[in-house]
Amino acid sequence: MEIRVLGDERERLVIKVRGYAYPNAGDCYWDGNWLACDVEAAVPGLGASYRAAIRTVEFGAFLLGIDTVVNSRGEKARLQNMDDTVLLALQLDKAGRLTWNGRLTVPSGQRTILSFGFRAARETLPELLRELRVAVDAYPVRGRLAATTTT
Repeated sequence: MEIRVLGDERERLVIKVRGYAYPNAGDCYWDGNWLACDVEAAVPGLGASYRAAIRTVEFGAFLLGIDTVVNSRGEKARLQNMDDTVLLALQLDKAGRLTWNGRLTVPSGQRTILSFGFRAARETLPELLRELRVAVDAYPVRGRLAATTTT
């Protein structure tokens, strides 16, 4: 399944979700919620393609953020994975135009980074929301975050 962020000038960021990275982790919250993903980006003159891990809860938070933007209750949404290899931020300006800013870091140890920004029409959000809902429904959060106690 794909999650596609599309820009006005054929810019795109595509995250292909391949499945749980640790399918046998069962209901373990920390290990069980990593998703194996392929990240592909294309902006004028540059591109990136690499594998990354994104947690189910990170996609869920991104979905809620975009839903808030769509329903005019907020101006920003953000996807940032725990490994810091994917950062994507959405901002809505006063005219209703979308601006996407991103930073992709290839997890090779070399710290190869692609930073980009592009504009997009607000009409691209319903399809993005649909794709995120499909992913969140297909890969629900497993397990529970254990409460920490202090003594």
